[in-house]
Amino acid sequence: MVAGLAAKLEENPENPDGWVMLIRSYSHLGEAEKAKAAFDKATSHFASNPMVVAQIKRSVAEFVQ
Repeated sequence: MVAGLAAKLEENPENPDGWVMLIRSYSHLGEAEKAKAAFDKATSHFASNPMVVAQIKRSVAEFVQ
């Protein structure tokens, strides 16, 4: 399921909620490095939209440092 979500986001990264779900999923699975990589990719992708970046950061603050 997580791999499928990651693949969907690779094809269509314009889904902030999907990125949040992926980051949280990796965290719940104990995959901290993958969660951080997904966070970095999401915030990089939305770098031109600070409101979306802020939303992502708020939504995953407890999962990614």
